[in-house]
Amino acid sequence: MNQIYIELLILLLGFSVGVFSTLSLIEKPSWGLIVSPHSEKVGLSECRELHQIVNRLVYTLPPLMSSIILITIIVMFLWVIESNHSKVVLIISSVYLFQLILIIPKVPKSINTIKSPLHDRDTLRKGLRQLLLLHHQGLYMSLSTLTLIILLT
Repeated sequence: MNQIYIELLILLLGFSVGVFSTLSLIEKPSWGLIVSPHSEKVGLSECRELHQIVNRLVYTLPPLMSSIILITIIVMFLWVIESNHSKVVLIISSVYLFQLILIIPKVPKSINTIKSPLHDRDTLRKGLRQLLLLHHQGLYMSLSTLTLIILLT
């Protein structure tokens, strides 16, 4: 029975890695903002273009990813119970949940920043920087947990 949980988690986390990887590639021209919101490598036109793209996605991706995360948590919880609190399963679940706890509080502010009209150059760049960091953290969270499941089970 443990195998079904492993397969479901690989599917869910693999989907998350795919979504965050795609977002990361879409955002690639603006990666300079990660280092500094004042980076001269990223022009205002690139920022405005990226803002338009993510502003279209902000109404569909957060609810979708929230559902994926919720289902992942439920499957992990069931896996922990089914495995009789196996150390490996507890470690994998703890790694995922710890990272999730660090990311979740940042999501609403980041979404609200993107939904609002950003006319000010600095606000636009800082808001996009927050979003870039959040997407990279989501990618790391999903990929690291997926890697642990594949290596340890």
